[in-house]
Order: sequence, then C-alpha cells, then structure tokens
Amino acid sequence: MTPMFKDLHEFVMANKSDKTFIGYSDMRIASMLKEGLDAGTLFYATSPDNKIVGMILAIKDPVTGVLFVTENLSMSLSNLKMFARKAREMFKGYKLEAMRHGKHRQFNTDKLYTKLT
Repeated sequence: MTPMFKDLHEFVMANKSDKTFIGYSDMRIASMLKEGLDAGTLFYATSPDNKIVGMILAIKDPVTGVLFVTENLSMSLSNLKMFARKAREMFKGYKLEAMRHGKHRQFNTDKLYTKLT
C-alpha cells in the first residue's frame, strides 16, 4: 500500500531538523512534496508495516542533466542505497549534486552509485 500524501507531510514535520526544510512553512513544505511527487523526484522508504522511514527530495534539470538533492531525510544507509538505485534507474545519465555541510557538492555519480549499490 502506498503512503498517503498526509503521511509524507507528517513524516517531514516530525523529522525535519536544523539541516532540512530550513525556514519553510507547513504550506511551503506541502507544496515542495507535491512538486516532488509530480516530477518523480521524491523518494521514500517504508517499513514492513508501511510506515515511512526515510525520504529524499530532489529537483531535476533536464537541460543540465543534474538531479539536485534539496532535502535528505534518508535516516539510514539502506534508505540512501535505495535512493541511489532508484535515481540511477529513473534518471540515467544525470549527475547528482547537493548541498552538504553548507557547500555545493558535485558528486562523481558513477563512483557514488557504485559505492552505494
């Protein structure tokens, strides 16, 4: 069973930190989640009892071929590996970028995918 939008929003609100969804209102977070779902760039993991246990939100730029991770609530290495597998399947040829420790990072995508999968 697929989690409901409300479940995704509640997961974010319960787990956001001083490193994710910084300064965004409830409404803006809901809008970001909807945009990610519509674009296919919101990835989430669930437990066997269908509870959300991790989520990553990205923005794709087809012009530059970049998948930019904007919010990371992966919560575990296994969820991060799942994200890497799905991103590799869904966005072949895209490069991964993100803000990490306050710096813009351009990852060696092939190396990262190999390391995580």
